[in-house]
Amino acid sequence: GDALYDFALSVTGDAERAVAAVRQAIPAALEAYGPGVTRPELFGSVFAAAVRDAAPSPPLSADLIQPGPGSPEELQRLSLDLAIRQDLEGEELSEALGVASGLASISVQAATDQAEHVIGAVLLTRVGRDDCPGLADIAIEAVGAPAEKLAAAVVEHDEGCPACGDRRRAMVPVTTLLANVPAAAPP
Repeated sequence: GDALYDFALSVTGDAERAVAAVRQAIPAALEAYGPGVTRPELFGSVFAAAVRDAAPSPPLSADLIQPGPGSPEELQRLSLDLAIRQDLEGEELSEALGVASGLASISVQAATDQAEHVIGAVLLTRVGRDDCPGLADIAIEAVGAPAEKLAAAVVEHDEGCPACGDRRRAMVPVTTLLANVPAAAPP
């Protein structure tokens, strides 16, 4: 319970919202997965409820973004790797990247959102294509195409297919899966 609350608190940024998210997510997870609900499934349910109830982020100041030699995509990839695989955060992450702390946080969030979008779509397609002819068609059409194109098609499909939308919401967040990737020695 404490770990679920701490997780919800880190997502919502508010103690009352964190408690509410956990109280809503646990019964929903038990209903969806039964009494054999696993830890990742619980965290996935808490994450979904916490994100829905999270306090809005404060507006960003213009001085957070400082130009540098790398592209935003490179910064996002590197920041996500350092945050997840090296367990760096805050000032340590900013220092490792050589950027302002706000930019490091923004980069991690942007990379996390992109990973959820693309990897989540790929996972949903692989899991659901046998049960949904629409997903099967999308999977066939996306052969050889960039993953972003598959993700866009899957998101569009999810909006019109209740079964796939429910399946997507029930999936464990990609960040939970990525967090289990073993840490590698930093360069």
